[in-house]
Amino acid sequence: MQKIFGISLAITGLIHSIKCADVPYSDLYLPEGTNGFVCQMDIFTIDHVRGIARYALESFYTGLFYRKYPKLFEDTHLFNEQVDILLSFPILRTRKSFVMGNPGKIRVIINIWGQIIGVLVENYYSLSKETNYEKCNPVRMSVEEDSIQNSYLNELWDIAFPTLGFNSGLNFFPAITVNAVINVLQNNQDPDRRNRKYESAYLQKYTGTDFKGVNLYSYPVRKSVREKAPGPFRIVLDLNNYEFKGIINVEDSKVKFRNVWDLSSIPPHKIYSPSSVLNLGREPDNYWPKTCLGRRFKSKAIWLYLEFVMKKWPSHMNGRKLNFPILIDEVLQLWPIRAQGDYDYDPIYAVAIGHDTSLNTYSLYQAKVRNGKLDNYLKCMDFTQEEIQFVRRAIGLSAQS
Repeated sequence: MQKIFGISLAITGLIHSIKCADVPYSDLYLPEGTNGFVCQMDIFTIDHVRGIARYALESFYTGLFYRKYPKLFEDTHLFNEQVDILLSFPILRTRKSFVMGNPGKIRVIINIWGQIIGVLVENYYSLSKETNYEKCNPVRMSVEEDSIQNSYLNELWDIAFPTLGFNSGLNFFPAITVNAVINVLQNNQDPDRRNRKYESAYLQKYTGTDFKGVNLYSYPVRKSVREKAPGPFRIVLDLNNYEFKGIINVEDSKVKFRNVWDLSSIPPHKIYSPSSVLNLGREPDNYWPKTCLGRRFKSKAIWLYLEFVMKKWPSHMNGRKLNFPILIDEVLQLWPIRAQGDYDYDPIYAVAIGHDTSLNTYSLYQAKVRNGKLDNYLKCMDFTQEEIQFVRRAIGLSAQS
C-alpha cells in the first residue's frame, strides 16, 4: 500500500512539474515528459526527432524536388483510432536528415500539421511481401543532477516508471542486458560451472570514486552479441550483494551513463489536431474499386487525399511557396500523392490528383519522375460527381459547425 501511495505521489509531482513547462506543439500528442525514443538498441533524443519532423514537413509542403520520402503511412490504428493523413520519414543515428542512400528501418511518423505521432521500426518480409511495424518506446532520459530540483525530479521518475535501460549519448544498454550479465556473475559462484575461471578473469576491481560500496568490481558489457572482444563499457556492481551501481567507459572517465525510463504505459496525450473531418474509422480497409493503369490504392487514402486537395490552402507557408498545386496549361491543377508503403515506391512514375478547373472535374493522373520533377501527365482514372460531392459536403458541414 505504501509503495502504491509513493508511486501515486511521485506521478502527481511529475505531472505538476511538466504542466509548468512549455510543451512544443510537435510534442503535444506524446506522453508527457517524453524526451527521447528507444528503438531496439538505438536511442534518439527528442531534439533529433523534432528536427526530422520539421524536415519532413518542409519536404512535404515546400520541397522543390519529388523524392521517395516523406511517404504516406497507412496503418493509422497503430498509434490512434483516427483515420488521418500520416507521413513517414527515416531517422538515422548519425545524420540530421535523410536525403539519399540506405534509409534504414526506423521511421518518424507525423501528421500533416507537424505533430509527432511516434517512432517505429519497419520490418519487411520479402517472401510474404508484408511489412511488420514495431513501435519504439517513448522514454524519459534522466537529466544531469546539477541542482537540487533536477535530483528531486530524477528520483520521482525513478519511483514512478520502470527503468528501460541506461544511456550516454548514442550508447544505450537495455536493463535486461545488464540484469543478464549480473545473473551470469551471480550463478558463477557455483563451483561446478566450467566457465567460472573465464568469467572471473574479466572481473576487475573498481577503483573509481563515482560509486560507493563494500566490494566493487567491474565487468564488460557488449552492445551487440556480434562483438567478440570486450569493449570500453563495463558494469560496476558490488559483489557482496550483486547490486548494480552503474556503467562506466574505461576509455573516458568523463562519460556518465544515466537512467532511461519507459513511458509506454502512459496513454498518448489527447491534444491532437486531425487534418481530416471525414469519419472513416468504421470504413473497411478495402482498395478503391478502380485502378490507375493497374496500380491500386487504398480507399481511405484516396478519400483523405481528395479532402486534402479540396481544402483552401495559402500560397505560402513560413515564407516559402507551397509546392502544390502544380499548374498545367492554366486550367489543370495537380497534387502529387505520396507513394504508399516503403516497397511500393516507383522511381519512374508518380501519381497525382488533378482538378480540371474548366470542367470542374477531378481525376487521377500518372506522371514521369525526371530529376525530381514530374512531367508527362496522363489521366488514368476519373472520380464521379457523387464521390466529389461526398467530400465537399463533409468539408462544408465542418466549416459550418
